[in-house]
Amino acid sequence: MEVLVNVINQKLKIDTNLKRFVAGSQRFVRFIFNLSDEWKELSPFVQFAQNGTGYNVYLNSDDWGCYLPSEIVSGTCTMMLYGSDGTVIGTTNAITLTIDENNLIIDAESTDISQSLYDQLIAMVSSIGVISTPQIDALF
Repeated sequence: MEVLVNVINQKLKIDTNLKRFVAGSQRFVRFIFNLSDEWKELSPFVQFAQNGTGYNVYLNSDDWGCYLPSEIVSGTCTMMLYGSDGTVIGTTNAITLTIDENNLIIDAESTDISQSLYDQLIAMVSSIGVISTPQIDALF
C-alpha cells in the first residue's frame, strides 16, 4: 500500500486520511515523498519516532519512498523528514500516525484450511504449472 506525502519547504502533508495503520506489517506500508525542489539536492531520510526511540530510513532515490519500519508497534508515532548536503540541513514538521493493535492470534491451533482457501491455493498452484490439479489433490 502506498501513501503519498507531499513535502513543500519544511511542511509534510498527507492529502488523504491515511494516517492510521495496523502494527505487525513488514514492507507493506510504503510512503512515497513528493519532494519540492530544495529537497532534491539533499540526502533525505525519514525518522519514525516512538516511545523515545528513532528509526531512521533513507529514501529510495528512484521514487523517494520508504517503508514503515516493522519495529513500530501499536500506539502513536511521529514521522519527519531530515536531509543534508554538506553545510545545508533541512528538516520538516512531524506528522503523528496512529498504529492500531494487530489482533492476529499467533498461537492459534486451527490447522484446517477452509474450502474457499483450498480452492484458491489449488488455482494458484495450477496457474503456475508446476504440477497438475490431480497431483495436487493427491497431496491432500
